[in-house]
Amino acid sequence: SPWASHSKNIRTIIIGEGVTHIGASAFYQYHNPTRLIISDTVTTIGDSAFYACWGINSLTMGKRVETIGKEAFLNCSGFRTLILPDSLSRIGERAFYQCFDLSTLTFMVPKEDNLHDLEVGAGAFGENHLNAKIVYSSEKGILKEKSTGKEIAEASTIDASLSGKSLTWAKHTPTKYVITFDPNDGGMLKAGITTQRIPVNTSEALYTREKLDLQNLDPDLSFAGWATKKDAKKAEYADGAVYKATDDITLYAVWLSGDHIITFDPNGGTFTAKETTMTVKKGATVFLTAAQALGLSNPDQELFFSGWSKTKDGAVNYIDCAECTPEEDMTLYAVWSKDGDGSEGNPRLIDSFARLKKLATEVSGGNHYLRTYFKLTAQIDCTSEVWTPIGESYNHSFDGVFDGSGHRVSYKMSASEGTYQGLFGCIDSGGTIKNLIVRGTIKGKGKYCGGVVGWVSTSCAVINCCSIVDVSSIVADEGDLGGIAGCNTGIIDYCVAQGHITNDGNEKICVGGIAGVNQSGTVSHCSVTGRVGTTKKYVGMVVGDNCADSFAAGTVVACNYLSVTAGSYKGVGNENGGTDTGAVPMTVKEMDAYAHKLGDAYAVCRKGIQVGIDWGGNDGDDLDDAVKGSSSSGGCDTHTGVGLWGACGVALALLFVRRNKPMYRGRAADYF
Repeated sequence: SPWASHSKNIRTIIIGEGVTHIGASAFYQYHNPTRLIISDTVTTIGDSAFYACWGINSLTMGKRVETIGKEAFLNCSGFRTLILPDSLSRIGERAFYQCFDLSTLTFMVPKEDNLHDLEVGAGAFGENHLNAKIVYSSEKGILKEKSTGKEIAEASTIDASLSGKSLTWAKHTPTKYVITFDPNDGGMLKAGITTQRIPVNTSEALYTREKLDLQNLDPDLSFAGWATKKDAKKAEYADGAVYKATDDITLYAVWLSGDHIITFDPNGGTFTAKETTMTVKKGATVFLTAAQALGLSNPDQELFFSGWSKTKDGAVNYIDCAECTPEEDMTLYAVWSKDGDGSEGNPRLIDSFARLKKLATEVSGGNHYLRTYFKLTAQIDCTSEVWTPIGESYNHSFDGVFDGSGHRVSYKMSASEGTYQGLFGCIDSGGTIKNLIVRGTIKGKGKYCGGVVGWVSTSCAVINCCSIVDVSSIVADEGDLGGIAGCNTGIIDYCVAQGHITNDGNEKICVGGIAGVNQSGTVSHCSVTGRVGTTKKYVGMVVGDNCADSFAAGTVVACNYLSVTAGSYKGVGNENGGTDTGAVPMTVKEMDAYAHKLGDAYAVCRKGIQVGIDWGGNDGDDLDDAVKGSSSSGGCDTHTGVGLWGACGVALALLFVRRNKPMYRGRAADYF
């Protein structure tokens, strides 16, 4: 055979689907294989095909084999059990001669309408040291000598009963039903027990794995129980479970890898994605696939996606993109809810790009949504088009309360010319944005540009938000650029900015990691892990200009920034160089300790800091601006080699590998 030169290295032989005939001497004297699987398409096994393959200790015979040639398995002394299919009509001379360890020969009984003859050659099972016994897979049929009608009884010795005889199948009346245990691909029944008999309509405990001595042939697989289908992914019967016999049945061992499968069910909705499952390593924690990446929607436009449930009609167990550590295979069902009335206890819901865009359109049309509450229920990618801010001008501001619920929105504003730029343009009259992650780019001619919002008016607030937005502008006039807000006259509290803030225009533009200008506003408990890259005036790592010399001075309190990203800038900038009043430069370790002290109420801020310091904490490596292009991925997937700034992550990875430092601690970086 053409693979003969590799015979010493072969450990497993699998005759795949589609093969119908195994030629003579195909694996003649291959001593090292320990496992042989013959697919169900094989009908003929040629003479001496597996002659002297004595290492085989696990043999799976295809279900459609009709002919086994002369000496086909001679001196295959390793396997103890042999299950012959009901299709078999001829066993050649000395076919299983000197199979010394064979202890049980199981005949699969054909159906009543397929009773046929079986020719057994001389010495077919000769020199069997254990005097192997005959077992039938069912009491509904039995082999008889064709010439005399004598039954071949169970427990009779195989060679003496079968050698050189012409046999035929005959109908038999059962008193017990037979449970046949199939070790399935990945296992073997070492004890030689393959069946269990249970009286008709009686319940008994199934034989345990220990009694069957069911062995695992693949160390990467674990035994999960028994199922009625060969390819089952989940066990139907546990080891030793009580079973009521109502008919003959074959139970297949279920072998599961260290992976768990998470299956998403739209539960009345629809998916457009082809792949609607996740494979998770045992013990691993992952972020669930984003509903948007699954293409989840509902034909009933009055229903909104709220999260995932472990049961079809249950409450939400996991929000969109939540962390999950599955302990077994699981199905998650989409939970659909009616929209709220906009009150604090029953907020309006937003679960898709289309519905978020609709909100922006309605605000631009004059609906300020004063004191109306909104809740984001899904992670949203808006990068398929240039984003128009929610509240694109002061006269068309957003005056409601927007709760991101810890979800991320990705967007891009490229070559944009609107005055107010950000996911939100302007918030006014008590408008509030909280618990939100934003990711993307602002690059254009905006005057007030912020990763979360362009302008925060008096009495408004941005709380517990994280911005991974690169912000730049080439506006020729005055302007304000910030990681969270361009201009703040309200409150920014417990926020973190990771983006790169750049002034490419007039030197009067104010640039800050959190806010460009803090005019009569308050910036508190905020952290900056990104870079403020500019050579103009009014530059600060936290606030570009705090209006300290005017009646409208702002307040900066309990803020910090990553010292290794700061260059020559202070926390609060002004025309004369800046100050660290209210802002403290921190090392990576100090900022990490600070983040750990933040409670779950500020989880977005805490995780944003922890992710950001793994980017910024490179001990002063001067990273070129070209590697800081912002990622706008809309999914929650893990992308090997992609860091906080998307495609540039490969370049960053090379720097970090060179210094033997991790890119980031955990998968939170992929989510953020």
